[in-house]
Amino acid sequence: GPMSARLAQAHLACGFLNCYGTKLAKDHAGKWKTTGNMTEAAIKVAAAKGGLWDDGVGAEDLCARHPRSADLEVPFTSARKMMATIHTVPADGRLSTLQMPDRTSLVAIVKGAPDRLLPRVRTVLANPGGEPGVGGSSLMVSAAEMTEAERALIDRRNGELASRALRSLLVAVCPLSDEDEQTLRNCGDADARLGVVLNSPRLCFLSLWGIFDPPRAAVPGCVQECHEAGIRVVMITGDQRPTAMAIAQMVGIIEPGRDPLERTAACKELHEIVPPANAWAKVRRMISAKAFNLLTAATKDEPTCRDIPQPTRAPRARTDTCVREKLSTNLSVHDTSAGGESHEPRYLPVEKIAELAAEVNVWARAQPTDKVALVDALIHEGHITAMTGDGVNDAPA
Repeated sequence: GPMSARLAQAHLACGFLNCYGTKLAKDHAGKWKTTGNMTEAAIKVAAAKGGLWDDGVGAEDLCARHPRSADLEVPFTSARKMMATIHTVPADGRLSTLQMPDRTSLVAIVKGAPDRLLPRVRTVLANPGGEPGVGGSSLMVSAAEMTEAERALIDRRNGELASRALRSLLVAVCPLSDEDEQTLRNCGDADARLGVVLNSPRLCFLSLWGIFDPPRAAVPGCVQECHEAGIRVVMITGDQRPTAMAIAQMVGIIEPGRDPLERTAACKELHEIVPPANAWAKVRRMISAKAFNLLTAATKDEPTCRDIPQPTRAPRARTDTCVREKLSTNLSVHDTSAGGESHEPRYLPVEKIAELAAEVNVWARAQPTDKVALVDALIHEGHITAMTGDGVNDAPA
């Protein structure tokens, strides 16, 4: 109906604008080809089916009305698991079928992993009368707060997509005023700009996409041959855990009869728990002054991970400690002369990682450094290890 058509137009317009770096066109033989990111390619194909072609009149008009502010962009990284593009909103406040609030001069279009982005979304679309829902000739990006029931519904739909081995992306929009633009320009880096958008009370849910990235036809047979030859196959992926689990079962990496939950884990289990910068201040508020003075005297004012109350980990007992034991810590992802990157995680000792790697065949939400850590741990245990992959993120491992 008209409501579904307006929603589809908004989804496709925002997806098209956000995926500017991926192109869809015919080659010299007349076959459709995509260049750029393959996940974004699926969105560009959907947009093309809705009438938004890279060289089409509709797309050119859309881009002319909403030029991108390249200097305010937040690019995707494996650590962020999301990206944001910033676009101009004309005086009428319209972006396709979306109507922005008063005083909106820019809009951030954010797409990323639902498990990272959904907790930060605050609002939902509303009809012109201001009630949650859709109606009239436009969809209002308003301050209609997302309810817990709506949040749970989106989370459930994401789980359903993942169980079908679909890669899911959540798209949200955030109206920005002139003051917000100045705040963004004052930010020192992309992470700070992303923080401004994610902390906005007007970050609004727009759509949830399910994208099928099918394994190549030969993969199940190859995995079976490896198993018959005594070769253990481990999958390390950036997908969320339920999607990774479904794909691994589809191609035989998790064999029939094995508990998929026991054979899968998120790569964050490889990381040390590092206290946040304000952890010491939180401890000060939790205990008496006398106890605090005794604790700081004993630790020389340097909180360590064993000093500070830690959140309970998921029930995987072998990782249930953050006390630094006297184990090997010679894992080095970077050239030792360059040192590590501040945004990258600190890893458990290689022996601890090896314990985990002995039981887990499927690793989800991986960063490039996680892949290196796992390969290093397997080599440390004496395994002859080979790494395959089709992306630049696989190259270091």
